[in-house]
Amino acid sequence: MNVTASETRRLQRVFEDVVNKSKYLNGAMEKPVLLKENESVEFYEALYERQPDARFIFVVRDPDLSISSYQSLSLNSTHAKTGIDPTALAGWQEANNLFRLEECKKMMVFYEKLPKNRKFLVAYERFVEDIEGTTTAILNWLDLPVNPDFARYLSELGQRQITREKGYKNEPHRIDGLDRYKEFVRVANSASAIMPLEWKTAK
Repeated sequence: MNVTASETRRLQRVFEDVVNKSKYLNGAMEKPVLLKENESVEFYEALYERQPDARFIFVVRDPDLSISSYQSLSLNSTHAKTGIDPTALAGWQEANNLFRLEECKKMMVFYEKLPKNRKFLVAYERFVEDIEGTTTAILNWLDLPVNPDFARYLSELGQRQITREKGYKNEPHRIDGLDRYKEFVRVANSASAIMPLEWKTAK
């Protein structure tokens, strides 16, 4: 679906109004807002346009695993809500594959565009293996304090993660054309949490 520039601006204003109203009603006008968005690069590009002081945390994962996870999520969610297997719909799988491929590419371009002090890159594997250390590093980057009670909660959460059972099994699903994104993830795994500036989306 194509959205016009005027519609985009209206959606941006509505989004800001909803966030500000929520902060006001909860007595949290001075507190930061944390948003999770993993479906639309265009959304956080629009957010950055309106909020240039926003900071972005990129959690990236080996695409062979993340695409399989997205595939299983799409299948299970659609079936639970509608009783329909989307793979039985003509063109659905091709359209879904293309959407995931394009989002990966757009995310790398957006990451490269951001100033260094506006982006934090962390590998998914590092996150789940060291919840306490990774979360603490992110909060320090955001200039948010970590009190002893929250540090203890993170430590306990990390222990529970070790024995946590998955809600469902991801069936293997791969998409061609993600070699550059794989390199992006590889650097995230091997480098420091904040990506070096020399990263480029194309050689």
